[in-house]
Amino acid sequence: MWLHEIEWTLSVICTSLSITCLSVRVLLQPFSYLLHTHPGTMQFCLCVSLLLAYSLFLVSQKAAAYSSFCWAISLLLHWAFLSSLVWIHAITYDLWGRFRHGRILSSMRERGSLKKVTIYCCLSPSLIVGTACIFDKFYQSSSFSPMYGNGICWINQSNALIVFFVGPASFLCVTNLILIVLMFRDLHVHYKWSKFINSLSISSPVLSISICTKMTCLTGATLLIGLLAGFVNDPFLWMAFTVINSSCGLLVGVTLMWNKRLWRSLALPLKKRTCVWTRGTSSRERRLHVNSVYTDTRSNYSSSKTQSTHHM
Repeated sequence: MWLHEIEWTLSVICTSLSITCLSVRVLLQPFSYLLHTHPGTMQFCLCVSLLLAYSLFLVSQKAAAYSSFCWAISLLLHWAFLSSLVWIHAITYDLWGRFRHGRILSSMRERGSLKKVTIYCCLSPSLIVGTACIFDKFYQSSSFSPMYGNGICWINQSNALIVFFVGPASFLCVTNLILIVLMFRDLHVHYKWSKFINSLSISSPVLSISICTKMTCLTGATLLIGLLAGFVNDPFLWMAFTVINSSCGLLVGVTLMWNKRLWRSLALPLKKRTCVWTRGTSSRERRLHVNSVYTDTRSNYSSSKTQSTHHM
């Protein structure tokens, strides 16, 4: 009994810290031009999804079991956590695409690409949760019925949990690991690309392989500990899973904000920051500085590559 009380207390504390850290990252979005890039906006959407998930988790602790409110919280919680995992996958895939093809997007193309990514990150978890909802409403006797809210405000059947959450989450983590391995392989083969990536990171703190690696390893480790705890059914493993799962938002938020360039841009005086950030107030003009850095970096890299080829 005392273990459950400790576990509940730790989960509330860690979840509150995660919500606080994610809220700080969300509130920083308007105040730094570094966060107005395509990757920075994707990072913002990830934090919003995690913030929604952890807020719903706290609310679910007070919801009565077998109630319509608990059922709705369970469904939304399922969608929010899946959406967060899909956003991590989208960030990793976007980095792989930029790194693999040296893609420098214009403002218009960035906005169009962001719309497609947003549709993907919202529609994919909606399809999974919608299918689970159909089983919950029309096939309640099936072992694949999630039984939302029947006991706790979450999925209450192991088969449904594997099919509708653990399976998709594992697929996304494995895919992310493959993309990260491919990026490290290309870095090893074409080591000069590291300079290109570091130059791009000047204008986009999200554009980092280390950030994607940390988030993927974090989610993968959480899944593995959760599966192991369910298989062994050890209370201490469940406590470790609860603490790590509740702290994911805190760790992700710290990882995304652990960037000197970001805090230096925030530390600039308002007048100077405005001069560096934009030449106007429109969203198109806000990207002029970042896009010019992208273009100059790419042209410098291409020219250096051409010169090295001629010397050979």
